[in-house]
Amino acid sequence: MSAGEGTFMKSDLHESLLRPAAPATPGSCVAWKLILFVNVFFACISFSIVMPSLFLYLDGMGASAELYASVVAAYSVGEALGSMALGALSNYLGAKRTMQLCALISLSGSVSYALADAVHRIGSDLGPTVVLLARLLQGVGSGGQQAVEQSCFAILAPPEERTSLTSQLSTFACLGFIFGPALGAAVTQTPDFAVGALLFNSFTKQGWVVAVLNTSMFLSTSFGFPELSTPGSTSTVAAEDSPAPGADTLSSSATMAVWACIVIFFVHFNGFAIQETITTPLVKVHRAAQLRTASRRLRSPHPSSLVPLAISFTRTGLVWVG
Repeated sequence: MSAGEGTFMKSDLHESLLRPAAPATPGSCVAWKLILFVNVFFACISFSIVMPSLFLYLDGMGASAELYASVVAAYSVGEALGSMALGALSNYLGAKRTMQLCALISLSGSVSYALADAVHRIGSDLGPTVVLLARLLQGVGSGGQQAVEQSCFAILAPPEERTSLTSQLSTFACLGFIFGPALGAAVTQTPDFAVGALLFNSFTKQGWVVAVLNTSMFLSTSFGFPELSTPGSTSTVAAEDSPAPGADTLSSSATMAVWACIVIFFVHFNGFAIQETITTPLVKVHRAAQLRTASRRLRSPHPSSLVPLAISFTRTGLVWVG
């Protein structure tokens, strides 16, 4: 089902397939909106919380600057794949089950990110590779989560509220990106400790914090989000994609406008991705001594060197949003 048809088609078949299982009350409306807003906020935190320390984490494992660029890109690649694959899967599993799956995929990525340090400390060279796969999984879960959440507004919200709710969802996403580095810096101020072979240091604690956020996303979706009817078969989805007589469809000019927006967003975020990928390696080249000092401080019982890095990333996020 295309995005335009999913939003604008109003056939009886479409309504019967995607209508909530039970009429939403005012209280439940507030609940599902809050769940979607908080989930996208947490999903975007998972991206930015590690950005000030990611390079240092990989550098401590002996990874190259080229691998760092691949790790940063892996999250974005995962988002693209997750939004397409899990968005399509939601036609069969339904929104609630798909969002639960997204949370579990993100959780597996967060736990893997934290365990990469243990993999490195046992003498394996696979630590950086584990980080790469972990960020890819986090991106897949986040991309799928955001795609399904936006489709939920088309299903659950009245037409006159959809634009407003979509913009509010984007606001929470931006806030997650902005406050992620600050949360990461706050986490590094807590004392390091170990549980058996697991070391909770300045790097791994950020992964565990995101794992907690992913768990809360899964639980809130499981117990607070309404069940939605699902098509359940390929033939039914195909029938839903076929416009019914009298159904609203996008005009050619509207279709061109949608594609123009897609191209503009691609160019905008491509430039943003390039900057976030090359900034830290360039800083390493020109400020190698300072970064080595920062790396030593990060491994002390009370690290504080991430605070200025987090402030820098937060400022960058505010400029980007503005």
